[in-house]
Amino acid sequence: MEIQEALRIMRALANGVNPQTGEALEADSVCRQPETVKALNRALGALAQLEQRERARPANAAGRGLEPKMRKSAKKSGAASTSTKSPRPIIARWDR
Repeated sequence: MEIQEALRIMRALANGVNPQTGEALEADSVCRQPETVKALNRALGALAQLEQRERARPANAAGRGLEPKMRKSAKKSGAASTSTKSPRPIIARWDR
């Protein structure tokens, strides 16, 4: 389900409307209870933010993660090494 469709359905429910028929929900419907409306509005806000982030993301950023870069960096520094050598001691320089 696309974010737009989820937003449409949740907005309808938060407004007390059946998303399929457009008819008003019954007064005793769980979607018309104050706590449910608050929860739906909170979720709507989070989905709207997600939608904005996805729109702002460059088209060529899809599928690129940081994991390969992090793995390469760890290999360079020796952090990912399974060597049994003891680590080199850290020597602090106090130039001042």
